[in-house]
Amino acid sequence: EMALTKFVVRKTLRYNAPLVLNANDELLKREAENYDGKIIWFSSPEENIAKDELYKTGELCCVKNGNFVFYSEGNSEVITKVTEVPVTLNGAAKHNVENCLGAIALAKGIGIKREAIQKGLINFGSSYENNPCRANLIESNGIKIMLDFAHNPHGLRAIVEMVKQIPATRRLILLGQAGDRSNVDIEKLVTAASYLNPDKIIAAEIPKYLRGREREEVPNLIKKYFVENGTAEENISIVSEMAKGVENALAWSQKGDFLLLLVLDQRDEIYELIQEFLKH
Repeated sequence: EMALTKFVVRKTLRYNAPLVLNANDELLKREAENYDGKIIWFSSPEENIAKDELYKTGELCCVKNGNFVFYSEGNSEVITKVTEVPVTLNGAAKHNVENCLGAIALAKGIGIKREAIQKGLINFGSSYENNPCRANLIESNGIKIMLDFAHNPHGLRAIVEMVKQIPATRRLILLGQAGDRSNVDIEKLVTAASYLNPDKIIAAEIPKYLRGREREEVPNLIKKYFVENGTAEENISIVSEMAKGVENALAWSQKGDFLLLLVLDQRDEIYELIQEFLKH
């Protein structure tokens, strides 16, 4: 239903203005069959785009041989290497590879030149200052810390799949959730997090997002669902707020560890805590 709602954007397009669509989304592909306008498809990898779509639309963006490539009317144009774009984390952040493909397709669709697109991609960093809490990877003294805002199962699964590609001796995950999410939603979030096989879990209360729940009700649900997914109860901690959870995570960490901190609150305070930790 949400996808169909977002597809309404096509009605705002002037004649022959391109509509950018993700070829990996089967629902969008089905809806596009009833759309007569111009489409620019994007997909990673290239094989996910059927040949008839290329010939039908004439324009698509994909990854080929490690490059972002744009096809138009049978011609190909290399935009830049995937590894040159910071937000892809050398290609490990597959969700950001797809985000870049969509951005390239959109930029080409409105006539922006390759050089400008390349410059934008290369200069858009993955640091906290550039893109706060979007896969910000910080490393010091052999400890890797990632800050992210993933708050739904789909987004968290994408982050977890990326993190699993990064070597680590032990892995920790800090997460919480707003109280207005259903128990089923919270269970699905925990299932996505469990795919990381974390050695340590910190379930954090978010006091200003209780939204009708009792205190510690959500963290206890998170703990319950982790246990049901096979996590030993002694490896799960409950804390009263996100910042306290980060303090505990940093105190637990040692060389070789990876800390995945899903920061839904106290963002600046947490970043300052990490900066202080890195000084020592």
